[in-house]
Amino acid sequence: DVSSVFAVKGSYVSSVSNKLRVVLGLSLLTEGETYVLTLTATDSDSVSSYSTISVTMNEPPSGGSLDVSPKSGYALETSFTFTAPLWNDDDLPFTYIFGTTDVNSDGSLDITTLNPFGDERFEATFSSVTLSAGLNSTNYTVGGYTEVIDSYGAVGEATTSLRVRTRSLTVLQLQNISETKATNALNS
Repeated sequence: DVSSVFAVKGSYVSSVSNKLRVVLGLSLLTEGETYVLTLTATDSDSVSSYSTISVTMNEPPSGGSLDVSPKSGYALETSFTFTAPLWNDDDLPFTYIFGTTDVNSDGSLDITTLNPFGDERFEATFSSVTLSAGLNSTNYTVGGYTEVIDSYGAVGEATTSLRVRTRSLTVLQLQNISETKATNALNS
């Protein structure tokens, strides 16, 4: 599917001659495909020999999903749990990133705007997450996402929608929520 994969002086070409070193543009190759590379050497007497090598490109983790529980709640009050179950890949261990993503005016998720909760982690679950409310114009929809990363850095992704509404709070209720969250953060 790709013919020009060797980098020479800033350009990609399909074959290279008279070079002691060759750079292969791995980012040009397709995930999961196997490529056969042949190196042919010819000496000054025009005697040739060759060797081949097969290179199979890494595939990202697949087959999994993102589950968020509960599917709806209230800003600053509800504790959400993000879980990334059933991901498959031979290149273990996985690391995970969880977060939110923006919601477009038509309700679809904008996966170009990812807002991670933190760095990569080895746990497939991220618990005790409180979220900001979604917009009234999107029926309070909030997008959730996960990136599942294999040991070679290939990334599988999943998203889901949940609803986070606002609730009117008194100043005292807001103060109690803030104090509880701060105490919990300091104790964890």
